[in-house]
Amino acid sequence: MTRKTKRGLRVLVVDDVAEIRQAVRWFLESRHGCAVDEAEDGLAAVHELMSGGYDLLVTDLLMPLMNGLELTGFVRSTPALARLPILMLTTRGDDADRRRAELIGVDAYVVKPFAPESFEQAVAPLLKARPRPRKRTAPPA
Repeated sequence: MTRKTKRGLRVLVVDDVAEIRQAVRWFLESRHGCAVDEAEDGLAAVHELMSGGYDLLVTDLLMPLMNGLELTGFVRSTPALARLPILMLTTRGDDADRRRAELIGVDAYVVKPFAPESFEQAVAPLLKARPRPRKRTAPPA
């Protein structure tokens, strides 16, 4: 499902907790005018991402089926998605987890629970980054 907004920014929010997805959706829609799609795990996110056209991926770290690091690895290794900005939301705030996320290609890292101001500080620069190419990609074989 493709939705457009004034700014034309499209975000995929991936978290296994519906309340987190809804809170992030509300924030991005109300504060930034984004069109937001949701997925409950990394595997579902892969199917959404393959439709193309996303400007930002917001993902949890710990999820069933495919975690946030595996999802990030998939995105970074897929040429049509490799430049997609990624913001990771997680309850794991230790330095080792942050370093691991950074090494695999996460652009910003926010620890849950988070204040709206800390989420804004992390997400605003990613939304202002120059537009990414919007290519439709074929699903993996």
